[in-house]
Amino acid sequence: ENYALLGREPRQATALERETVPAKTLAAFDAVPESDPDTAFFRPYLDLLHAQRLHWRDNVRRLHAAGVTILAGSDMQAGVFPGAGLHRELDLLVESGLSPAQALRAATLDPARFLSQQEDPPFGLIAAGKQADLLLVEGDPTRGLQALSRIRAVIKGGVPLRRSPVSAAD
Repeated sequence: ENYALLGREPRQATALERETVPAKTLAAFDAVPESDPDTAFFRPYLDLLHAQRLHWRDNVRRLHAAGVTILAGSDMQAGVFPGAGLHRELDLLVESGLSPAQALRAATLDPARFLSQQEDPPFGLIAAGKQADLLLVEGDPTRGLQALSRIRAVIKGGVPLRRSPVSAAD
């Protein structure tokens, strides 16, 4: 979520965003220019978005407590970057009351079950005979999602992908 656009504290770029999004693009999200006349015009809307964020988080908490399956997705919105946006969403799910393990399941096994309409889907979990799409990280993300920013390898279809961060000049 873009905190600056919500008119609150500056948005801190995640490690994955710094690695995958050009610095100039990230800098554009750091603060709403207070001297811009459009900022004053949009201030009530930004305040409304901030209030809605609190309600959205509470709704997720209540749905989860009621036993509703929560599915994480990486839908594109302004200020949300593919991949890194999903990591932010997982953090927001934890803020909403899910454990880190439950948030990870909301992005892996539960969507796989939903998409495949199978209790034992061919993807979404690590097991023999399953599709080998993995994000290997340093640490245990079920204990803290910060481990997700320490990516050691990405494996797609059983093949390690070469990762190359964007340069600061991009």
